[in-house]
Amino acid sequence: MAFLQADPSGDLFLNITQSVGRRKSNTPEDVLVVQALLAIIYNRSPPFQKRRPGNRPVVVSSELGSDTTTLIADFQRTILKRPKPQGFCDRAPVSSSTQLN
Repeated sequence: MAFLQADPSGDLFLNITQSVGRRKSNTPEDVLVVQALLAIIYNRSPPFQKRRPGNRPVVVSSELGSDTTTLIADFQRTILKRPKPQGFCDRAPVSSSTQLN
């Protein structure tokens, strides 16, 4: 299950417990978090709305689908500037930050 965490500077972020994407664990709770974040970006921002597969709204279902992995890769390519996007999200290392209850 996803959990709230603080980075070394004290900023809060939502972390996942298992990787989400192609050939990953894809626990429903973690997939739900990733899909919800993708929906915020791709459903609400006009420049990103044009980048959605089939120009369909992002669905938050907690079940990994090809649209989810496509959008993860698009985010990695567009925002993170990765030349070879992986199409999956890993958990942020707990050792570098504090888990909050």
